[in-house]
Amino acid sequence: MVADILELPDETHLAKRLGRRWWFHFGKGLRDVIMPEDFYKVPPPANRHFDEFGLRALERDRRYGPGTHLMT
Repeated sequence: MVADILELPDETHLAKRLGRRWWFHFGKGLRDVIMPEDFYKVPPPANRHFDEFGLRALERDRRYGPGTHLMT
């Protein structure tokens, strides 16, 4: 995960490290991949699970696949 690469405790610290506009560091690259299932889940970290939004997003991303640029 990105948090591991940047030596952060977890993904919630990403914005603190990269700033409020962290998305612009990764946005284009993320549009070309389907994230791992855990990305779509909500905390708590010890018991991550899908909420309705995350499950719909995963299903949508799997349906369209990489390179379709769904995010703007």
